[in-house]
Amino acid sequence: MEAGLSAGTPIARSWSPTRLGAFFCGSGQWTIEIQEALVSCRSTTRSLEILLTELARLEVRAGTFWSKVTLVTSNSRTPDDSFAVNGLPNAAARELSRVLRRAWVPVRIRTLSNHPGSLLLWARSVEAALDFSHWVTHEEAEQLQARRPGKSEIGFDLDDLFRDLAEFPDEGIGFAESLHEAESLTPEKVTSQVAAHNRRFVARESVEYAEFFRTVERSPLNPDQIESCICFDNRVLTVAAAGSGKTSTMIAKAGYALAREIARPEEILMLAFNADAAKELRQRVSRRLGPLDLGADKINAATFHKLGLEIIGKATGRKPSVAPWLDQGRDVEVVAEIITELSKTDLKFRVTWTLFRLVFSRDLSAFEDEPEPDYWDSEASRDGFRTMNGEVVKSEEERMIADWLFVSGVEYEYEREYEFDTVTAEHAQYKPDFYYPAAKVYHEHFGLDEFGQPPERFGKKYLEEAEWKRAKHKENETKLLETTSFGVRQGDDLGRLQSELEALGVRFEPDPDREIPGRAPPSHAELARNFRVFLTHAKSNRLSIEDLRLRLRDSGRQGFRLRQNAFLFLYERIAEEWDRRLRAGEYVDFEDMLNLATELVTSGRWESPFRVVMVDEFQDVSRARADLVKALVSRKGRFLFAVGDDWQAINRFAGADISLMSDFEETFGSGQQLALPETFRSPQVLCDIASDFVLRNPAQIRKTVTSSQPAFGKPVQVYLCDEASREALLEKHLQALYDKVGGPEHPTRADGFVSVLLLGRYNHDAPSRLRQWRDSFGDRMRLDFLTIHSAKGLEADYVFIVKVGSGRYAFPSTIEDDPILLLAMPHGDEFAFAEERRLFYVALTRARRMVVIYGDEGTPSRFLEELAKDERVALVGEGKRVCPSCEEGYLVGRAGPFGAFVGCSRFPRCRYSEGAGEVGGALD
Repeated sequence: MEAGLSAGTPIARSWSPTRLGAFFCGSGQWTIEIQEALVSCRSTTRSLEILLTELARLEVRAGTFWSKVTLVTSNSRTPDDSFAVNGLPNAAARELSRVLRRAWVPVRIRTLSNHPGSLLLWARSVEAALDFSHWVTHEEAEQLQARRPGKSEIGFDLDDLFRDLAEFPDEGIGFAESLHEAESLTPEKVTSQVAAHNRRFVARESVEYAEFFRTVERSPLNPDQIESCICFDNRVLTVAAAGSGKTSTMIAKAGYALAREIARPEEILMLAFNADAAKELRQRVSRRLGPLDLGADKINAATFHKLGLEIIGKATGRKPSVAPWLDQGRDVEVVAEIITELSKTDLKFRVTWTLFRLVFSRDLSAFEDEPEPDYWDSEASRDGFRTMNGEVVKSEEERMIADWLFVSGVEYEYEREYEFDTVTAEHAQYKPDFYYPAAKVYHEHFGLDEFGQPPERFGKKYLEEAEWKRAKHKENETKLLETTSFGVRQGDDLGRLQSELEALGVRFEPDPDREIPGRAPPSHAELARNFRVFLTHAKSNRLSIEDLRLRLRDSGRQGFRLRQNAFLFLYERIAEEWDRRLRAGEYVDFEDMLNLATELVTSGRWESPFRVVMVDEFQDVSRARADLVKALVSRKGRFLFAVGDDWQAINRFAGADISLMSDFEETFGSGQQLALPETFRSPQVLCDIASDFVLRNPAQIRKTVTSSQPAFGKPVQVYLCDEASREALLEKHLQALYDKVGGPEHPTRADGFVSVLLLGRYNHDAPSRLRQWRDSFGDRMRLDFLTIHSAKGLEADYVFIVKVGSGRYAFPSTIEDDPILLLAMPHGDEFAFAEERRLFYVALTRARRMVVIYGDEGTPSRFLEELAKDERVALVGEGKRVCPSCEEGYLVGRAGPFGAFVGCSRFPRCRYSEGAGEVGGALD
């Protein structure tokens, strides 16, 4: 019957049960008739007409001789919406199925081609979206994905249609391929197609706007800068190398947005971190974009603080005032004043502050770690940790206990020989950790955790030794007090020890002003800086004191809890007084102001007019700033362009949160991460040395910095010298440079000068003869001194880093990276000296030609020890050799009881020496 049926042939065919089939199946008489696009179903009890467009499926259930046939409509909800009959011979049932499926093919094709929920129409919309009129954003791509229809939206199963197309190919010539292609448009494939489109778009725009990108700045933009300009995704982070032209890229991107009519001038906002940077942006916009007649004078360039104040003023009608001590840069000074005042008026605060500053200012290393000694006891010929009382003890925990005893006015003796002879073939004379003469009692501090177990590095005999010590005291009936690592870190061992000693007659008479013969504690100002940093982060992240305590509780059994609890107690009182002063003067601080501005934008009380928001120096963004930016671009069709360098993130003290770069998409949403890896400043060798150095921290975003800048001599030179000769050596080198300025190795710039920047970690590193040097060398060299923090964003032909040593006021400074700060931060920056490392990278990358570094000969910086491993770094004029034992320090001259010798600069961490009877050996 269907042999002559072909595409477009009208179908007219009917099926009914046989007499026997109707009898044995009890179906009665019925008829199914197919005529073009209509299926007519009639029985003795009902009739139903079904359009093929409404037919969802045909079910045929074959029996021994006869089949049951059910037709189900796409909107079938009750039995009246389907037609089920029986008694059709199996062969006829198969024929019905085949004819119906074939007739169904063109109907379903037409449905797919025209139905608004059709996969084909959706696929065509994807194709239409990928034209060359604009960059396809993540927002648009996500909307395309969301509109992809499911099977239920078209009323039938696509798998059935694919099967029927395979059986009746003439009914859908070319359609099967289109349908397969549409179905294969998975989210991953759409994403891939969007990415390919955007790459082609960048290539086309680069050509079409080639003249603009060639002339918009003084130097033509390179391909990476051009891509950053053209890429108008909703969220774009451009990771830029030092000296890669970040500001030029921002200016050009703003101009491109105006030329392409992506935004009007008043819809573009450029955010900078200080007034000078915002002023420079305005000047660059006027100078570079003004002549293009694009209305660039209406572009907004402002600081975060100026924007925040304007938002509050416009939304509330009352523009607040920032506390004057903040505008004056006196915030740390005010925190120090608060500490002084509270110490005078609050006894508990004074006691806690004294204990924290003198005893708990330094955190303890992790229980499992082995901290490096920081002092050499020449009398005892051993290394260790120096206490305030002046002795050298074996562990950080013992130093903390000794300092606590010293501050408490308790007389003690460290490792006094036990009063009974214990010398045997296996044991030397026993020396308990502490002895208290006033009570004639001994005290052992055991390195044991909460389960009474030592760290693995102590070895298996440690517990045996502890039991031996206890047994000796029991045997000799001497009094032994005990503390453990867990007890002093997590428990109340110090409080218990005090109670036990006082019960034995030992007097505790704290005297914070007593003379300190040994290790000096940090000053009030040093610790005030840490509390100011903590206050900034806590406010920026909107963390109450309850939130902070909860974070501390949830951090588990780690850290030095006695210290942490003391810090939070002090912080709470300092923060309360800080806020009281703000209220009294009707002031706001920056964090409160930014948080309020964010709330006004988020709530809709102030509607952002900005379509494009650009943020410079994004590595310095705080959480409060990030929240404001996020609110500004929260509506659909907004664009965020952030540019920065996480390698130069050095403003943690001001609230900067480096995780906002590393977790950019997590914070702001999906987008693009691009790079500006080419620097126009430093030669390649210097770039490589600086990059390798900063990337030792695996948390830094990796990029390969490239440069075509010429090299002038050796780009990095390190001199080791003592404090007395440093300034004379620096002057000698400045004189040598002065004499060669204008020669082939040291050509002048267009103005007839070379620029020289002297950099110090601290202001007090400034050379005393700076003024005389300016007078002597000023006709050929522009000479200046800055701290490294102040020099960020600047550059010079030659950079001299004047003092790089070890210690608290050295480089890296041990004042930095207090782990307690992590309580107030969303993500920790836990790599050792992470910010100090980035600061050193900033110092290295200020130079266009050469960096000269002056290190302490006796106590060199660990940063110089790292550079010494790099064969590209020259140790000029000093003849220093890398230590053959640790391969980190240098061999430096020393004097000993047996004469002069050379030893490792990392002493006492490394005891390698040569000369004076110890050639090639390690000191015991």
